[in-house]
Amino acid sequence: MKAVSFNQAEADGNAGKRRPQGGLCVLYEGHEGHGVMVPRALHGWKEEMAGENGRRWGVAVDGGVGTVVNSAGLLDGGKVSVVDLLTEEECGKVIQNAEDIGFLSTQEQANPVYDYILPVNESGMLFIESQQFADSLWARLRHLFTAPLNLACTNFLAPSAQFICTCAQTPFEPFGIHPRMKILRYKPDEQFKPHQDTTVRKTEVGGKKGIFRNGYTLAIYLNTSGRDYEGGGLRFLHPPRVVPTPGAKPQIFYDDLTHPVHLTPSAGQAAIFPPQHHHTAEVVTSGTKYMIQADIMYRQPTPLP
Repeated sequence: MKAVSFNQAEADGNAGKRRPQGGLCVLYEGHEGHGVMVPRALHGWKEEMAGENGRRWGVAVDGGVGTVVNSAGLLDGGKVSVVDLLTEEECGKVIQNAEDIGFLSTQEQANPVYDYILPVNESGMLFIESQQFADSLWARLRHLFTAPLNLACTNFLAPSAQFICTCAQTPFEPFGIHPRMKILRYKPDEQFKPHQDTTVRKTEVGGKKGIFRNGYTLAIYLNTSGRDYEGGGLRFLHPPRVVPTPGAKPQIFYDDLTHPVHLTPSAGQAAIFPPQHHHTAEVVTSGTKYMIQADIMYRQPTPLP
């Protein structure tokens, strides 16, 4: 497969054009990912932090429609699509608001109570929870998600521990963007090492109850590689080599880093891809990179018992 590099200037003359009508729906029949599992107590810590920051979050976007400017097939049949989503002005407001609230360093992200560390992510991080911001982003994207997605919810366990779903793959309907998001800030020599995104299972999202799964990762870039910073590209990877280790977690080796799909971030553009695909945010060599990571959620039509 020929290497694919997306950026605003290369996208068929779409540079500077924001949110024209139209677009296409990208669907992928996903399978269960292998995201890092963390203690439930940690989620409570993150939720409390995100909720407090969300009350200080002052950004939403009005009107407009996101447009797919490019897409590429991944080696196992999935797709990554690049969407014009925010204006430069909106990106600037997000960055300023995030800086005003403040980022956690890698060391500060380690919660001493739960001994939580992020072994692969080296960025500064800000957790926020804002339903208004999530809804305003979804208003620009929902026209791209018009069909159900088959997702596994095996061993789904509600936070109340009162409901377990044991189905294999079942249709989930597009629902929206989860209001809890991460804003990431990468300084020189920082990166997000090879990984998969975590599988998110919820029984309530945005005040609505049901069985929810994340169908796609939404990575929104707030400034531009080659102008505001160097490096920091998004590269998809071949699946790793997994070596079983008796009495311990298996060892994972990414031996092949030659996957042809690579994204050069551009301010206002978003990458949308299935969370189970292995990928890396390459090291930033100069400047500062900002982005948002969010989850596009799907809901199973079957109501909770």
